[in-house]
Parts: sequence; C-alpha cells; structure tokens
Amino acid sequence: MVDLLLPDLLYLQDMKKAVFIAKLDIAFNRFKQYGNTYLEAYNGRCKGCNCLQKGFRFVGENSRNYMDILFLNHNGTITDIYECHDFALSESIPGCLEKIVINEHRYDFDYPPEIF
Repeated sequence: MVDLLLPDLLYLQDMKKAVFIAKLDIAFNRFKQYGNTYLEAYNGRCKGCNCLQKGFRFVGENSRNYMDILFLNHNGTITDIYECHDFALSESIPGCLEKIVINEHRYDFDYPPEIF
C-alpha cells in the first residue's frame, strides 16, 4: 500500500524505494509476529540530526514495541521517509518496549534482482 503512494524514482532513507519498502515490510511483519494487529500513532519530533523534523512513533497495541519514523515533505508531497534514532514525543506513552528498526543491517538479506 505504501508503495503505491510514493513516486517510483524516490530514495527513502538513502535506499532505493523498493529496498526501503522491502525492509519496512520486514519491520511490519515483526510487529505481526509479536501479536499486533494495528499500530498506534503518536506525534513527535527529531531532537537529533534532523532537529525539529516532524514524525510519528508507531506502537504495537499488544507488544508495545515501537518504531520512530520521520516524514519529509515539500509542498505536501513526501520527499523522504526514514527512521529516527533520537525522537521526542509530544505526549508521554507508557510501556514502550523494544524498538523495531527498518535498517538494522543495510545489506543483511538477499533482495529480488528486480529491485536493484
């Protein structure tokens, strides 16, 4: 679904769109493996290298595992999406546990050849 909303020539988190989407799918599957059926979204901002850039913390409703994602846009069009490693929430969220990352190891599995 996310794939359909983004331009094909876009690089996300310094990866080709297809690679990023494949890794995002793996991260979402980890949420499913922990028994989550949806993610709660909470507003926040980067307090590190992309200071004040807006994003969201997505928290699994059962596991309370989470991921922090920033969305860059220009004139209402998404220009980049990437995970944040220094995220400040707008509100307190009790019980967040394990952080699920999109790009733990940049080349840690075999990709189908068509995505390169």
